[in-house]
Amino acid sequence: MKLFPLPHLPLTDVRFHDVVARSNELVARPDRSLIVELWEATEGTFEHELPGEEVLYCLEGEEHVEDLSTGEVLLVSAGDLLHYPMGSRVRVTYTGHFRALIMQVAPTGVEPLEPA
Repeated sequence: MKLFPLPHLPLTDVRFHDVVARSNELVARPDRSLIVELWEATEGTFEHELPGEEVLYCLEGEEHVEDLSTGEVLLVSAGDLLHYPMGSRVRVTYTGHFRALIMQVAPTGVEPLEPA
């Protein structure tokens, strides 16, 4: 077992598409088929197709998520839990500080984030 004191975890600057964010991978299987990370972003928009399923628990702030297949738009805010089905195509917009705990499960693995 391992305890992660979320308010005090160090974060690393990363680039995800056109968004510069901060991340800390808390748990990662060697084949990267399971990733749990703490994620922070301040503003920006990106489009993404998820390689697997993702569950996001919003700790602080808000994000707008548009399903590019259906046009549905959701506002995710502190305390919300969002499930992305495998293969979801989304546009995510941050308009201010956003912090979330994210779990990704992908049979083929999740690509590591690029350092900023």
